[in-house]
Amino acid sequence: MSHGLFAPIWGTKARGRVSLAFGVLAAIKHCDRGLFYFQRSETVKPHPGTTPPIFIISGGRPLGHASLAWTASTDPDNSASQISYTIYRNGSQIGTVPAGATSYSDTGLSAGTSYSYAVSAQDSANNSSAQSSSASATTLFNPDTTPPTVSITSPSPGTVSGTITFSATASDPVVAGAVTSGLKSLAILVDGNVFATSSNGSVSAALDTTTLTNGSHSLTAQAQDNAGNSATSPTVTITVNSAFATKYPRLVTLSSLEGIAIIPANQVITATILSPSSGATLETQSILSPTSGKYTVTFLSSDPQLVNIRIKVNGYLSQLLSNIDTTVNSASALTVPQLLAGDFNNDNVVNALDYSLMNAHWLQNFPSADINQDGLVNSLDFAILKNNWNKAGQ
Repeated sequence: MSHGLFAPIWGTKARGRVSLAFGVLAAIKHCDRGLFYFQRSETVKPHPGTTPPIFIISGGRPLGHASLAWTASTDPDNSASQISYTIYRNGSQIGTVPAGATSYSDTGLSAGTSYSYAVSAQDSANNSSAQSSSASATTLFNPDTTPPTVSITSPSPGTVSGTITFSATASDPVVAGAVTSGLKSLAILVDGNVFATSSNGSVSAALDTTTLTNGSHSLTAQAQDNAGNSATSPTVTITVNSAFATKYPRLVTLSSLEGIAIIPANQVITATILSPSSGATLETQSILSPTSGKYTVTFLSSDPQLVNIRIKVNGYLSQLLSNIDTTVNSASALTVPQLLAGDFNNDNVVNALDYSLMNAHWLQNFPSADINQDGLVNSLDFAILKNNWNKAGQ
C-alpha cells in the first residue's frame, strides 16, 4: 500500500519534465517494506514581462484610428519571436497579435474620444504576463462640415409700410465627434443686396420701406462659419404699400470749381437722384441753371424718403450728397464740395483720354481743356490734370 502527498503546482508537463509556475514540489512515498524519502526541486519559470504600449503617431492622430507599438517582452526560455500579445482597450480584450509582432492598429474608434490601452504577453507554453501599465490617447475630432442654421425672426411675410424691424439669428450647430468652428458672419439682405451685417449670432436693423418701391420684395439672411460652410435662410416675402409722403424740392449750391476763382453765373449742372440702398438711378435732371447761385432739385412722389444726389459739371468729377431727406421742407441750401477738374470727356475719371484731348489742343484757346480759363491750354492746366490723375467721381 502506498500513500502520496503533493504540494499544489501550476504548470504543464512536456517530454517528461514538469514546468512549475511557482513553489517547489515535495513528494513523500512509502511502502510496507519501509519508508523512503526523496525530494526534487525545480526553478520557478518566470512569466514573460512586457512594457506599456507606445502610440506611434505620424502627422497627428488619424480620425477613428489608433496605432500602437511596444517593446518586445523578455523571457528566459523564449525568444522575442516566440512571444505573442493580447491587446486591451479600456480594460477589455480587443485582439491579439501573432508571435513576434509588437504593433497593433485599432480602427473604427469614435472621434474626439479618449482611449486607454494595455498589452499582455504569452510565451510558447501559454504562460501569460500581467497587463502592462496603460497608455492613453484621444482621437481627433472630425472637421466641421455642417453649415450654420439661420433664420429671419422679423418681419413675418405680409404687407408692410413705414419703418419695420428686419432681424435674423444664426448658430453653428454642435455635432458629436466634430469640431465646432464657430460662427463667422451673419448678413441680412433686401432683394439680394446686403442691408446689415454682424459678426455674432444676431443682427437687427430698421428698414425704411419708403426706400423701396411699392410691391413685392424678398428678405433673406446668410450665415457663414469659420470652416467656410454657409447657409441661406428661407425667403420672407413682404409687400410694401407705402402712402407717398409729400416731397419738397431742395436747393443746392456749388462751393467751388477747381482751377477758377469765381463760378460763372450761368454755370449749369446735372443732378442725378439715386437710391441709397441699391444705387439705382431714379431720375436725372440735366442742365439745371442757377438762381442767385442756387439750383433747385425736385423729387418724384414715388422717390423714397432718403435719396442720394449726384452733382456733375462738364469737365469736372462728380460729388455725392448722401441720404438727403426728400420730406424736409427747408430753405437751406445743400452745399456741394469742390468739384475736381480734368474730366474733359465726362466719363467721371481723369485718365489718358483726358490727357490726349489736352495734348491735342496744347497752347491753343480750347475752353473744354482750359481748366483755369485763362484763354490758353498750357502747363498750368496740365498741373491740375496731373494732380487728379486716375481720380474718379463719386
